[in-house]
Amino acid sequence: MGIDWDKTLLLSSAATSVGFGVPGLVTPTPLAKAFYTDTKNTFIDEETIRYFGLGWLATGALTLGMASDEVKLKSKKTAMKTLGGCWVGAAALNAANVINKKQRLEAGAANIVWQGGLGSALLWRGFKDESLDD
Repeated sequence: MGIDWDKTLLLSSAATSVGFGVPGLVTPTPLAKAFYTDTKNTFIDEETIRYFGLGWLATGALTLGMASDEVKLKSKKTAMKTLGGCWVGAAALNAANVINKKQRLEAGAANIVWQGGLGSALLWRGFKDESLDD
């Protein structure tokens, strides 16, 4: 039995969402300082980051549900396409923030690599034609 890539990628996406969500909800100021170069002159405040964290936690919970063996393949594929596009978009936003010197290079580079890779892998599985495996 090989790796169940669909489940593995959905669980990775859920874990990543929760990984952003918990610190956003619990420790918003240290999270902002870790990511952004100037937290005093920015639109980001603690409450905004807490809502950001709550949104990520909700996304993680929904994605965890999509990883269930009871979810039909077509639904998983739709979720992987959607999540993949979102993660690639997040990587692009991080890249723009780094280029514009709004985000720390260290945090931005890590996010670009991980989010871009995860998003690409999710898109690959989401668009993969399972009938070609026969």
